[in-house]
Amino acid sequence: MSRLQLTEEQGSELAACFRTTEDRRLRDRCQAVLMAARGRPQQQIAEDLGTTVRNVQRFLARCRARGLDGLKIQWAPGKTPLIPEERIRGMGPC
Repeated sequence: MSRLQLTEEQGSELAACFRTTEDRRLRDRCQAVLMAARGRPQQQIAEDLGTTVRNVQRFLARCRARGLDGLKIQWAPGKTPLIPEERIRGMGPC
């Protein structure tokens, strides 16, 4: 696969995120992209990070498409509460 090309700004942004984030998964994703940009094969990246080659491919595709924002975890909104917020606030202390 072709080597991932990062601008100097993208590289420094990813490196800063890698150093400062407390989210292990985001850190692994940043590290995978940085390794790929240095020319490391995807199989070795997957082995180093304890993930699959397919996941590494997904990380790289997301980074190519949306940059650092593509690597961040997208949480689902979750189920709508059964009790409306207004009723909870009106209940007062027990």
